Amino acid sequence: MLRKNFRDLFDMIKIILQKDVVQGFKEGAMEALVKMCEKSPKLVSKNSKTIKEIFETLFLFMVMSTEEATNDWLVPPEGNLSFFTLRS
Repeated sequence: MLRKNFRDLFDMIKIILQKDVVQGFKEGAMEALVKMCEKSPKLVSKNSKTIKEIFETLFLFMVMSTEEATNDWLVPPEGNLSFFTLRS
C-alpha cells in the first residue's frame, strides 16, 4: 500500500514545507519521509528522479530551518577515544 501511495505522500510533504506551519510539523513530515525511505528502500532505489527530489527536499528543509546551530554542534567535543588500543 505504501508503494502505491508513496508519490502522493511525498507530494504532500513537499507542500507542507512550503506552507506557513509550525516548525515541529515540518520536522515530523521530514522525519516521516526519511523513515519511509529507510524502512522501504525499494520505494525509491530504482527511481533516480525521485531520489534527486528527496535530496532537494531535504536540503531545502535544512536551509529553511529557523534554529541556529548550537555551540555543541559548531565545536563538538573530541570524544573519548580510549577504546582504541595500540597492538604490538
